[in-house]
Amino acid sequence: MRRGLEFIELLCKDALRKGLLEPFERETCPQRIAALIGYEWIWVVQYHAKRLGLVTSGEDRLKPTNSGRRYIDTLLELAHMLKSEVEWGAEAVAAALEALTDWRAEFHSGEEIAKYAELVVKELQGLRRFPEAYKWACALMVRYDFKYMESPLELLKRIEALTLKSERMP
Repeated sequence: MRRGLEFIELLCKDALRKGLLEPFERETCPQRIAALIGYEWIWVVQYHAKRLGLVTSGEDRLKPTNSGRRYIDTLLELAHMLKSEVEWGAEAVAAALEALTDWRAEFHSGEEIAKYAELVVKELQGLRRFPEAYKWACALMVRYDFKYMESPLELLKRIEALTLKSERMP
């Protein structure tokens, strides 16, 4: 394991197992995600994963806790939804990780952020009833820099509000 990429490697293993990655992405997935998010931010991602109790340090690797498993599964579910907007699975995982990382340190436990991640996925799934809004939301989620912008839930609620408003207009 490469120091600092342990959490990302854990995500990549699960993404590969769930069929989200192409076979050739197996070796490059952690580096690709780090490059997309920014190498300087990977340490922040891993710090928050540990701070929230999503993972524990094992012998030579990180192990997900129960809330960490829920969070990772939900993150990968979001990545599956976003994959239609990007070419490769690693890009979808990076976009989902970017969206669901606690950049503002608002959450206090793994349980809290796992519930939040589930809420984001549920909100995005709810937009499927408006196909154009769903496609728009997915397109924005893979392009947004959530480190500096509104949260994914705020973005999705805004898209839903705009969609409902336009549905009511003649």
